[in-house]
Amino acid sequence: MSSKRVNKSKTDSKKADTSPSKRRNAVLEFEKNGEKYKVKLTSEISDELNLMIGDFKPITEFIINFPHKMTNINILKIHKFGPRIGFMNVDVYFESESNVKSESFIFLRGHAVSILVILQFKNENSKIISTDKKQRSDLEKYVVLTEQTRVPIGQSRYLELPAGMVDNSGDFIGVAAKELEEETGLKINKKDLICLSEKCGNKDNSLVYPSPGGCDEGINFYLCVKNISQEQREKMLKSTYGEYEEGEEIKLKFYKLEDCLNLPENINDGKFLTSMYMYEKYINEFKKKQAELEKSFGLEGLI
Repeated sequence: MSSKRVNKSKTDSKKADTSPSKRRNAVLEFEKNGEKYKVKLTSEISDELNLMIGDFKPITEFIINFPHKMTNINILKIHKFGPRIGFMNVDVYFESESNVKSESFIFLRGHAVSILVILQFKNENSKIISTDKKQRSDLEKYVVLTEQTRVPIGQSRYLELPAGMVDNSGDFIGVAAKELEEETGLKINKKDLICLSEKCGNKDNSLVYPSPGGCDEGINFYLCVKNISQEQREKMLKSTYGEYEEGEEIKLKFYKLEDCLNLPENINDGKFLTSMYMYEKYINEFKKKQAELEKSFGLEGLI
């Protein structure tokens, strides 16, 4: 798939009238399955933003993947993240399968990642009193939650899993590792991440869509298990994380894994609830395969 932006107006940019009523429209040209087609983008946005529309991956992917005949896209609002487009509100006009002319409002933001982080550290007060495999571990397991302001829902201390938006590179794992460091201070390798979405769902399309009625966002869910020291744990709890220039002030909270599996009432983050379901399913499947392996080698109860 390739795309490019062409300008309808041949007027010299220095002489062009850029008032809202006379700003130029853009036309995106696309090639799909060897066929070329155009989609007109009408909007009252600046020429600077007009030039950036074709580089905004969510809208190009949306147009390419849209299953119906599209007649027009009206861009209502563009929100920038620094030098690039971050969000876009659009009206889409199209013809349905039954040839009915329809309109739909869409919030384009692209895809995201969510990371379930389980930290293991040794409880110095614990004692190993048995060699039984159920009791021989002296590691305490905690889930890391971020606490930060979420303006749209009017909460200043909202508990949720670390998460972030995927950039134009489409590198889900790379973004997950980057966001984890920004929001928790933990540095990990890509190989430390397990994609729960793939383990528990469709490997060809592992994205989970939280609000498909109005938003294009799809989320990939990851798991990261990491051993840390008590000293590192205390440092993480006392520190503040996030992109300060973007208004992020993130504090960390640790919840025992066993409590999280029971879904605490004070945590209503959809990413957390989905991740705990996926994690339990993944672990149960892992235990099932391990038991089958032990049985095949006659090692039941020994491993």
